[in-house]
Amino acid sequence: MTLAPPENSDPDEAALGAPAEPAGPPQDAEPVIRPVVRQRSARQRRKRRRVVAVQGAVTALFVVALVALAAAGWSAALRITGGEANEVTDPDAAGYVAAVKPTGVTLIAFTGAPVPAPTTTASDVDGATATDPTATDPTGGAADGAGTPETTDGTVPSLATMLLVVERSGDAGRTLVPVPANTTLWDFEESTPDSAANIFASGGIDVLRLRLGADLSFGSTAALSAPVSMIGDLAAAVGPLTIALPDDVLEGGPDGEATVKYAAGQLTLEPAKVTEFMSFLGLGESKSNRALRLELVWEALVGGAAESGTEVVLPSEGEEQELAAELLADSVGTGTRFELVPMLAVPLNVTPPVTLYRIDQMAMPTWVASEVPFPISAFPGQRARVELLNGTTDDAALQLVAPKVVGANGEISFTGNAESFEVATSRVEYASDEAKAAAEQIAAALGLTATPDPDAATNVDVVVVVGADQLSQG
Repeated sequence: MTLAPPENSDPDEAALGAPAEPAGPPQDAEPVIRPVVRQRSARQRRKRRRVVAVQGAVTALFVVALVALAAAGWSAALRITGGEANEVTDPDAAGYVAAVKPTGVTLIAFTGAPVPAPTTTASDVDGATATDPTATDPTGGAADGAGTPETTDGTVPSLATMLLVVERSGDAGRTLVPVPANTTLWDFEESTPDSAANIFASGGIDVLRLRLGADLSFGSTAALSAPVSMIGDLAAAVGPLTIALPDDVLEGGPDGEATVKYAAGQLTLEPAKVTEFMSFLGLGESKSNRALRLELVWEALVGGAAESGTEVVLPSEGEEQELAAELLADSVGTGTRFELVPMLAVPLNVTPPVTLYRIDQMAMPTWVASEVPFPISAFPGQRARVELLNGTTDDAALQLVAPKVVGANGEISFTGNAESFEVATSRVEYASDEAKAAAEQIAAALGLTATPDPDAATNVDVVVVVGADQLSQG
């Protein structure tokens, strides 16, 4: 599958069908070295750029990777027992290169009441297209405060809300990122902009994962579906939630006049009302305000569980739900923090006025570098695969450069040491013409000029060698 990076463009109102609206990585972040690492001979790296097979009986080879944390910089210790190696195995030696484990990001799609199946369906992941925005309610249909009728033929589960669970390095805990189901997703090839709810209804979690990743500029390492009732089960284990609501949340009355459904100030939510509160979209409420409400609920859920010290066990059915339940239960405790994806309001020139909310593409590079230090691509070619090598004796060199590489759309796949620790001037190299544009983008972020090198690594797109000049830039 070959997918060209989508272009950022604002929608025209015809394409959207005018849907009605009712809403540097942390300093301790470091790569986790995979148990099986790719290493290179310092002598052979420049000539052949190939991995030399470890000699000896395969069955006798055991590789143990240990990660040193911030105090030791990005060094990692590798111990090989049995067999004989003719490669560089010392993580402190020149020429040592190891594969990096990506930052774990799990997308949980919480499903709600059934909605009519779209009249058009998204294609498979190889050429995913958006559903017809008129086929279902672009605001999420029955998930927005409606009841839960029995599923019948011709209906599909609605998307009530989404949650990204991001693993932080070491024992630092997790970051929970609530994402409203009504977020408009834009950027995937020639797909029509559409709400996440519609995309899920037409294509399921695989297409949702792809389309969301296209807008986020990074992919998720896992994706799970779970009933929104699981959030209610979590609330039941915690007890009533108290949140500080910043603004009134309005609803339209039968006479057309607005009434207050949830008043600003201290609000106590009984467990049975939590999912309704999370899915309800107030009259005239922006999606950014709704996202804030989602964050407040998750903070109360996780904080309440941590304060009570109660072990949370969530009911589930099937392997996928069990995984989601375990992940949520493991996330309620100390060390969990919360972030919102930066959003951008897009007004449409229609009557009545409509404002859509999309992921802010301009703000995402900084956000990703901070929250997802080692991202993966949502689809092939979205991010340039990068080998990041330290050409200095300063263990902090790679920590300084990595956020800039990630912010420039790089995916750090390998890290280690250059052939020399006396590199004065950093370099950005690429072996193929196809990688030139990506290399130039990364080089510009580092204040450098990308150079072609036919001997550069062929299993990545770009090789970045960090020299002493980057240390002076901070």
